Amino acid sequence: MKKLTEIGKTSVLVNVKEKIIDTLSAYGEQAIPSITEVVKASNVEAVRIHGLDTIKRIKEASGAPK
Repeated sequence: MKKLTEIGKTSVLVNVKEKIIDTLSAYGEQAIPSITEVVKASNVEAVRIHGLDTIKRIKEASGAPK
């Protein structure tokens, strides 16, 4: 996950960042900090929304409080 996070944080391509978020989401709750790092490193609103929506879906699937 660490390598994926670094690629997500440093890439300038929106589609790459979104694919990284999607890939990280397969790890479930343990991926939330990594997804958060990718979201924080992005200035693109679409990436931020995608990341936050993904975190929300992970939390809902695990039954964790929002």
